[in-house]
Amino acid sequence: MSGKQSCQKVQVESPEIKSKLAPAAKELLEELDCVAVDPTPPETKAAISAYMSYLHNVMREKKLLDYFGFFDPSATFTLNADFEALVVRRLNEGNPNRVFFMPHHENVHWILIVLWEHDIYTLNPLPHPPRNPALEDDLKRALRTFNSQTGRGNRTPKVQNLAGSPKQPGSDECGYVVMRYMRDIILDEDMYSFSTKWLLKTQTSYKIEELEEVRQKTLKHIEKLM
Repeated sequence: MSGKQSCQKVQVESPEIKSKLAPAAKELLEELDCVAVDPTPPETKAAISAYMSYLHNVMREKKLLDYFGFFDPSATFTLNADFEALVVRRLNEGNPNRVFFMPHHENVHWILIVLWEHDIYTLNPLPHPPRNPALEDDLKRALRTFNSQTGRGNRTPKVQNLAGSPKQPGSDECGYVVMRYMRDIILDEDMYSFSTKWLLKTQTSYKIEELEEVRQKTLKHIEKLM
């Protein structure tokens, strides 16, 4: 197994994350030393995993571990036969009332799925994003299964496109935008406001400097693991 593969398989909340990520750190540093994240896996999966590791440390310092959780992007970046079971299993780990972040890759493009309070929120860096009925149906079935297993009722989950989430400034920054979404939600003083403040469509885009901040944080975090 190559270092690149080892990095993308890392579980971002595992106690052994540093030992798993370190062998791939030097190679990932070279990959990230670009203007934008390549939207094609596996490079972006590794970069997003590394940034999730950084955010996990931030959450620990701010005592937010009971409020947010991550899905491993190497496992959820695309739909497959195990997708629904993986979602149910992850929701059953720890506090199920957390806001869960799921980076997902479709048509050479990254989006962020947020699962919270029985519902599904999609944040898409594109200004005019298409719907993904297959993904929505799989997530609905997974949430219904989880709710049934845990006695949380049988309400059908709602899918909400947060059209007001900031967009990518160019054509190939979707990976960094997804990373920035997670950062902005976690660090917001009103941590649950994302579902309302990004609800209505706007023309807001992230600035290159805001995405560069994400890249630099990722680089510095990886350097600490080397």
